[in-house]
Amino acid sequence: MKVDVLVVGAGAAGLACARSLVRRGLSAIVLEARDRIGGRILTVRPAGEPPVEAGAQVVHGERAATWLVLRAAGLRAEPLRTDVSFAVTVGGRRLEPRDLPGAGILPPWSVEERLSAPGLPDRPVAELLLTASPLDRQVALAWLAQVWCADPARLSVSGMAAVREAWGAGREDFELPDGYDLVARHLAAGLDVRLDAPVAVLRWRPGLVTAEAGGHEWTAAAAVVTAPPGVVAGRALQFEPPLPPAKQAACAGLPAGDALTVVATWSEPAPRSGWALAVDEPSGFWRVREGSCTVLGSLKGPGVRAALGLARAPTWVDRMAGAAFPWLRGRSTALELVDWGRDPFSGGGYCYPAAGSLAAQVVWAEPVAGTLFFAGDATVGARHPSTVHGALESGHRAASEVAESLGAAGC
Repeated sequence: MKVDVLVVGAGAAGLACARSLVRRGLSAIVLEARDRIGGRILTVRPAGEPPVEAGAQVVHGERAATWLVLRAAGLRAEPLRTDVSFAVTVGGRRLEPRDLPGAGILPPWSVEERLSAPGLPDRPVAELLLTASPLDRQVALAWLAQVWCADPARLSVSGMAAVREAWGAGREDFELPDGYDLVARHLAAGLDVRLDAPVAVLRWRPGLVTAEAGGHEWTAAAAVVTAPPGVVAGRALQFEPPLPPAKQAACAGLPAGDALTVVATWSEPAPRSGWALAVDEPSGFWRVREGSCTVLGSLKGPGVRAALGLARAPTWVDRMAGAAFPWLRGRSTALELVDWGRDPFSGGGYCYPAAGSLAAQVVWAEPVAGTLFFAGDATVGARHPSTVHGALESGHRAASEVAESLGAAGC
């Protein structure tokens, strides 16, 4: 079967790209390896509970490109509450922000701000924290790993500064009370999306791409690849002939942090809301909502693998949640884990600015021979990485490149 463009991946970037291509009068088919759309948007809907986000969680900024989708789809967005209890748990202690100075701990968000100042070298944050006190270093590294979905041994201080300088989406965060998956559903409406259609090999030459997926062979004049670089580097998606050497090198230099989501069902609803940073390994953010029986853990960074064995034991979840939220009553009764690092079509959480990687992102985003185009959060450089709206922007940018290459009308 032949179309104008093959789009590999039905995440935010792929769906936005396909919609933009169709609006330009091009035919496009989206080939998705999973049995669902959304990519790293994954909404869990526990019975009798509000939706829980196991992937992307918030809209970052009042000017984010996501708002165009929200308004078109008529979806609700609410400012992320900042008046709920927050605490840091470390060494068996639960410390609220006002308690940190007395405990001899610099607030980790202040450390992040200092490390994100312009003019610092392209070095990993872990190296610049070597002179900090052991406790300050432990707390700051845990915070940075969670906020950036990163290995602090690779997270670049100049990369963080570049992201802050290039950011243009605004500073307020918003939640989608009806579920983030509705964003993906709106983007997919009217598109030809084939699920359970993994592309193992893209065969290409200038002006022609061929792929076998979902029991069909597809040909097109161009392809847009939204698969994360880790999936390509791990050879789950291969190219014949191989990508140019510079492209391969860029792909290998774009890490995504490991990530694990823990969705625990509690025996009694929480009497109040709260969120916490658990510092002791494995570190992570934990959250509860007033009146809900769901406890959500978001663990990122190099400690995730160690967390997996622990997370399968309900007593560990009880202990972590109890330390963070001492007002919880009851215990965990069910557990669901989403292991993004072992997901063969994600290879981790989101791409982060590792030392030297911003230049690699530029190279990864470049088209090849007017035939292969690239989108996704690893192609946005310093502007809005690790966000849904950055992925949306990358999809629109790739669609424009394809349209120009194929001589399609602008939109």
